[in-house]
Amino acid sequence: MPPSEKITTVCMATCNRPESLRSALTGLIGNLNAYSRTPRILIIDDSENSENALVTKEICLSFAKEYKGTIECMDRKDRE
Repeated sequence: MPPSEKITTVCMATCNRPESLRSALTGLIGNLNAYSRTPRILIIDDSENSENALVTKEICLSFAKEYKGTIECMDRKDRE
């Protein structure tokens, strides 16, 4: 990809690993900020455990408050 081309969407899949998602988002957003990128980040959560799905949504909401781009999170219920 040429350096002038901007990324518009980053998709991340997760399943039953909310703390790993937190770490991945921290790294991703740090990298995006370092290169002045602000794409939409889309998290797809396939967790069967409703508690994990809830924690994942809470993590996404907390990052969305501080990230200047858009972070969206979809779980199994959202996709039905």
